[in-house]
Amino acid sequence: QQEYVDGLRAATSAATFQIDQTRWNTYGILSYRTPWVGLEPFTFIEYANRPTANDNKSWVISGGVIEHLAPGTQLKFQAFYIHFPDDDVFPDASSADFPGWDMRLVTAF
Repeated sequence: QQEYVDGLRAATSAATFQIDQTRWNTYGILSYRTPWVGLEPFTFIEYANRPTANDNKSWVISGGVIEHLAPGTQLKFQAFYIHFPDDDVFPDASSADFPGWDMRLVTAF
């Protein structure tokens, strides 16, 4: 949460100033580790509210698979789609949405 003292607001441009804001996210993950070959498919959904000078909300919908290579090592593949529902932030919100994917090697020690 961010609240500015009157007269000390950060300027975002020559004509506008940053608004008081509360940022928050919520997400859910559903996964299942299969009994064979250490694969763990998953789905993930997230809603984020990150206000700026304009209100900015987003949905992330994704899924993928995790390969458990060793007790502390995983290879993770995830495909996602990000949706911005607010038309006032982006005049044509449908053109701001985008898909993507990532792959990462995760090691804990």
